Amino acid sequence: MLRPVESCRTTTSQLFFASLFAFMLAPLLAGCGDPNRAKIIGNWEIKTADKVLRRFKDKEQNSNASTASRMRLEFRSGGTLKTSTHMGSIQGQKEGQWEWLSFDKDDSTAKLKITLGLQVTEHEVRFLDEQTIELVPPNMAGLDLKVQFVRSK
Repeated sequence: MLRPVESCRTTTSQLFFASLFAFMLAPLLAGCGDPNRAKIIGNWEIKTADKVLRRFKDKEQNSNASTASRMRLEFRSGGTLKTSTHMGSIQGQKEGQWEWLSFDKDDSTAKLKITLGLQVTEHEVRFLDEQTIELVPPNMAGLDLKVQFVRSK
């Protein structure tokens, strides 16, 4: 049997309680995201490229490239990552995804899963201070060489 339209109307108090319930439930549905995740978001530039350049063992490249060399990482809040490398003959940009896995407060180290193309790697990122991190560059994961990055604009 069909009800009259008047009995199907929602009262103001019902709307209030439904809104209150949704407001209280929203943080639970969004997850208990780690507040430390925000520390990684932003632009980072390699502090010094000498350590990376020495790994390539190309004397000519090292002498010419160390002053003009740069590597940048951009961790975006939506989980995308952009890398840019300019070191002598090594030139390139890569884009991919990053995911925050965990954070260890005791040693200020985060674990990230990074996907660049078909390469999926896990990285430890150590926060030395608010402006400096140390990690194996995601675009050079095969080097297994930790370098420092400073926050840039």
